[in-house]
Amino acid sequence: MFSAIRRAWKNYIDSIPKPIEFESVSDREIAKELNPPHSQEIVDAYSELSNYIVAHLEGEIAVKTRAAIVRQLKPALEPAEALCDWISARSGPQAKNLGLLAVDWKAREEINWQIQRIAKAHAVDLAWQYEWQSDESWQSELRENEFPVEVPLKYAGNYFGKCGLSLIVIVQDDAVFGFAVSSAKEDRVREICGKLSIRLSGDT
Repeated sequence: MFSAIRRAWKNYIDSIPKPIEFESVSDREIAKELNPPHSQEIVDAYSELSNYIVAHLEGEIAVKTRAAIVRQLKPALEPAEALCDWISARSGPQAKNLGLLAVDWKAREEINWQIQRIAKAHAVDLAWQYEWQSDESWQSELRENEFPVEVPLKYAGNYFGKCGLSLIVIVQDDAVFGFAVSSAKEDRVREICGKLSIRLSGDT
């Protein structure tokens, strides 16, 4: 009799649906899934780009600056956002030797001092000034959906070209960021930016 009861009880227990067992996942694994790391191709391209950005610097400053740029590429950030965040944080007067540009899309009055700072960082005597108060040529460009600051930056780029430098201008959200590289490296820098989906001024 007792064996029959035990069998009945066992059958009853076996008939009860088993609770779903959830896989244990750490917070780090969840974060990694939500923000997957960049591919090695992207990391390599971003690292190569950083080499060109610091090419005018020397010694330990170049090494530390390059490392800071590379560290900025976090899984949660796209390359363009990472690079522009880094430039924005280091574009003030205290980082004048880095030769970086960060300007609001319509702040034409800030172009002169930022361009002169890039020229100085690259040891170039740039005899160029932008008369932002009298210039009206940017208005027609604005109708073509270009930022007002892109027009004087094109002018500045032409002058940099005469000095063997190319001004690389990044358009990100409602701001413009930039740096200069050797003209001989411009095509490669543009190619890398294309791989990283970094939008440059003049891109269609």
